[in-house]
Amino acid sequence: KHTYEKNLRQLFTSIGNNSEVLTLGELEDILRDEMKHAQLTALEIDVNDAWTLFRLIDADRSGIIDLEEFIDGCRALKGNAKGIDMASLRTDMNTMSRQLVRFMRSCEDQFEILTGQ
Repeated sequence: KHTYEKNLRQLFTSIGNNSEVLTLGELEDILRDEMKHAQLTALEIDVNDAWTLFRLIDADRSGIIDLEEFIDGCRALKGNAKGIDMASLRTDMNTMSRQLVRFMRSCEDQFEILTGQ
């Protein structure tokens, strides 16, 4: 684990040219740089779409990625999704879907009351 984090720190530093943050443009450059792309692949991070990767790692939605976001995000994206991860995601999506349906029905009811229909 310590070696993995050390490798991520070194990669982040090399990507951002020793900057404190990483931008989408810099992340896109990674995908064009075969060596850095290979480094991410060696760290078990599948990178085919810079925007999707950036969106997943940018936890605070600030438009920039700091070192901690990069490390945490890459750790979370390491390897393949496990069955339990997929099952958890499916359960969460079903719960949100049911909540959305209830909310929409409530809005429709309130709209009918307001319009007198």
